[in-house]
Amino acid sequence: MRIQFEDAIVDLSPHVCHTIYKYVQHGSLPESGGILLGKYLPSEKMYFITEATTPSFGDKWGPAFFIRQKHSAQRIINKRWKDSNGQINYLGEWHTHGCDVPVPSETDKNLIRTIYNDRSNVWPNIIMIILGRKSCYIGISLGSSNGEIAEYKYIEGDDYALIFNR
Repeated sequence: MRIQFEDAIVDLSPHVCHTIYKYVQHGSLPESGGILLGKYLPSEKMYFITEATTPSFGDKWGPAFFIRQKHSAQRIINKRWKDSNGQINYLGEWHTHGCDVPVPSETDKNLIRTIYNDRSNVWPNIIMIILGRKSCYIGISLGSSNGEIAEYKYIEGDDYALIFNR
């Protein structure tokens, strides 16, 4: 699925959608999350999200929070970068919210600002996906936004069911 933003295109692979949908918070399931990995083609301003990591040992999660263990995520990022000869890298974050229509919290927004401000991101934009029970939020920080999520789109209804609930 391709999502068109003002200054970028995000291509979300079916594999990624399937991986993260397994963690939707139905019933008493906790919030879950991970990182988004893939390629960036500067000439087309296109991000290809090819992998989403899943919660790992050391992550902390509960009904309304998910804290990713930084060191294990960095090991995965380093390995993908090395194995792909500098093609695959960190693109952003994904996590779930225990509601039908997810909205980024201040914690979510602060995480994107922090990543932008510490300049640990290789590419110009940072992507955030938040999966709810009935829709998906996809936000992107643009280079001109100083780390703020400048644009976002929702995938809802039949599109959500078709893309995520395979």
